[in-house]
Parts: sequence; structure tokens; C-alpha cells
Amino acid sequence: MIEGFYSVCEPHLTRRRFLKFAMVAGMVPALTSEVQAARDTDQGVRRFIERYAISPNDPWALVHAIRGVGRGCSINGESAAGYVLRTCVRAQEVNKRRYLYIPTNIEVHSNMFLKTFLEAGVPPSEMFSCDGRVFQLKDLGEGAKALFRFDPHTFDRDDLAWSLIAFAELQAHDWENAYGERIQLKEVAAFGVQVLQEATQGLKPYATAGLPLPRKLPIHSFTCGGTHLCYSLLVAARHGVLRAAGGDIVQDQLQMLLYRLQADPDLIDRYYREISSAPGVDLFRAGAKLKVLGHALECLGYAQAQGLLQPSPLERKQIEQAAQEVRGLLAYILTLDLAAIQRRHAQLVQQVVGDTCHAFRGLSLV
Repeated sequence: MIEGFYSVCEPHLTRRRFLKFAMVAGMVPALTSEVQAARDTDQGVRRFIERYAISPNDPWALVHAIRGVGRGCSINGESAAGYVLRTCVRAQEVNKRRYLYIPTNIEVHSNMFLKTFLEAGVPPSEMFSCDGRVFQLKDLGEGAKALFRFDPHTFDRDDLAWSLIAFAELQAHDWENAYGERIQLKEVAAFGVQVLQEATQGLKPYATAGLPLPRKLPIHSFTCGGTHLCYSLLVAARHGVLRAAGGDIVQDQLQMLLYRLQADPDLIDRYYREISSAPGVDLFRAGAKLKVLGHALECLGYAQAQGLLQPSPLERKQIEQAAQEVRGLLAYILTLDLAAIQRRHAQLVQQVVGDTCHAFRGLSLV
């Protein structure tokens, strides 16, 4: 049975061979990057999202569809956001007061649905019902603030990004939660900075030297290779939540992310090359690359849109090569019969669906 990408590969490339390999790898998808082919792929991806992500039975996928195509996404004539709010929001009592929330067994990461709605521009007045009462999206935001607890010694480091984005979008800088604890968003963001710096500390020497990665590093153990955490700090920077040195740290992380546009796919290729004879390996390899590159393009595109990144001509070329590779990966995925593949690899297919939505948004930003 094929496993998802993890750290077993060792470096076999010199710096020169690595750069040459990365350049060639980046050029391959150019075969499908003509204007008409790009348009055809975009239309195909939209149809793919409509078929596989817009489902009343999978709110996680439906929220990813909103991520991909925006707040105009609808299901059976109802706004997708309204449908998710109506069917997924619950109420929880704390100290004799009831607060709205979405269970993590539905959304996986705390406040993931909320932050997606906010970033997509779903209005705070979006109405829905819960327990026989009518609420608005802003009430879910208030519930998220009330139920959020933060202790840097015990907080799940891989569950931080989505809440940080949500609270930054809500402009919630300082508040008291339902447990009587004071929350300061700058402290939460500073914790995120620390976590990201620690996770990428081992990666930085390879990025600086332009060398291939020898193995999976701590940052790769975070959801989607740590790209969500990186994105959350970009959102925090945009909203002025980072402390004084935040700008330099953001630039440092963006440089490492640019390096990873080549280094991570190379690492993935070396791993799957070892099991190249296994049935279905191509989809696993493509899925891993789509995940990393699609999310990375979201980060880099967002950074450019918010004035946090002014790429040099070389960096612009790196981003465009990654975008071409993503288009090639999407074109490949569109040729597959995912319904048949799902019978054997249901989790992989679900991830491909979500990552396709992220990649589609990433391409729209760069």
C-alpha cells in the first residue's frame, strides 16, 4: 500500500544538478500553458469543483469550494456559506451562556470554516438558524472569540493558523473569553511567529545555499507543509497584528517559501522514485506536489496583493514556473476517473479535491 509523502529520502544531488533538475522540472508543464490551454484548464477545474466539492454531504469539501470560487458558490439554489452555517453550527454553554461554534470533527481545524467565510467576503449579516433561533455570521465570530483559549505551553501548534486568520479578519485585537481569560491577538501572533521560525530553522541553510533538501524537516510535519501557518502570519501582517520585527520575519519566510517551490517537489520526486513501480504512484506524487505548490502560490499571491512581496525578475520567474507546474498537475488530474480511484484511495481523493480548490485560488492570485 502506498503511503503519503513522508521523510525517507536522502540527498543524491549536488547544488548544480539540483538547480538544473529544478529548471527542467519547471519547464515541463509549459507544454500545456498556452493561453487557450490555460483557459480550458480553468473551465475544467471549475467543473471539477462543481462535481466533487459542491456536495451537501461533505461540508469540508463545500467550504473548500468557497475557497476556490468565492462567496458566490451555491448549492441547490442556496448560498454554500448559508447552507454550511445552517447545517453545521452548534451551540455550547459556558458559564451559563450559550455560544455558537462548529465542531472540529466537521471542520478539522478550529475556526477553519469561519476564516474561509470571512476571507471570501461573506457578509457579517449572513443569516442562518440554530436551535430554532436566527443568527448572523458575526454571532459565530463572537462565539469563536468567547471559546478560544490560549496557553502557549499547551496550545496545539498545528491548530493555530485558522484561528489567527479569523481573529485578524475580525479585527479582534484584545478581548475576554467565556472563561474570564484575557486574549491579546499580538501574543497569539507572536507565538505563531516563534512556531514557524523553529519549524523552518533547519530549512534555512539549504535555502541560503541553494542546495536540495536532504530529508523531510519539521516544517513538513505541519498541515500542508506549514503553508497555512505561513499564510496566517501574512494575514496578521496585513492587519498590523505582528510586533516590531514582524516585517523582517515575514520577508525571511517568503524567501524560504520561494526556495520551496523547487525544493519540495524535488524532495517528493526522490521519495516516489523509490517506489515508482507501485500501482497508483503517479497520483500520490501529483497530489503531494499540488498540495505544496497550490498552497505556496496562495501565500505568495496574497503577499503580492497586500504589498508584502515585491518579487525580483528571478523570483517572478520562479513563481510563474510553479504556476505552470500547477496548471500541468491540474490538467493531469482532470484526465482521471476519480470516482473509480476513490474506491481504493478515498482519503487521497478528498485531499486532491481540497487541494485543487486551494490551487485554483492560488493561480488567481499570482
